[in-house]
Amino acid sequence: MFIEKNANPWGVNEEDCMIRAITLATGKDYMDVHDDMLQLAYDKDWDITELRTGWTYLVNNGYEALDFDECKCTVKQYATEMKEPRVVVVKGHMTFTEKGNIYDTWNCSKYRVKYAFRKSNSNNAY
Repeated sequence: MFIEKNANPWGVNEEDCMIRAITLATGKDYMDVHDDMLQLAYDKDWDITELRTGWTYLVNNGYEALDFDECKCTVKQYATEMKEPRVVVVKGHMTFTEKGNIYDTWNCSKYRVKYAFRKSNSNNAY
């Protein structure tokens, strides 16, 4: 089920989907995630909105990437099957799923999952 949720403290949607998704997944403060990702992007000479910035931030914070090249499931299918918290990447967007729900500012449930991130200590099969 899609649940409209905006982790941005100002309630705006400004190409910050990675920050919003990571904030929801980690439970960290939005501005802390923003500032940490901004510093990471600066240090690497990347842009804060690049997937590699979010990817590196997640890995540095104890998450592992799951590749879905062979799986053609949608975000809705994945969220329904995988109840554990996940940061999910679709083409050009990052979202957060947990307990069968998709938390985001818009409904991306029909998009195909490209990658998902889970806490490294998770024992889930997916």
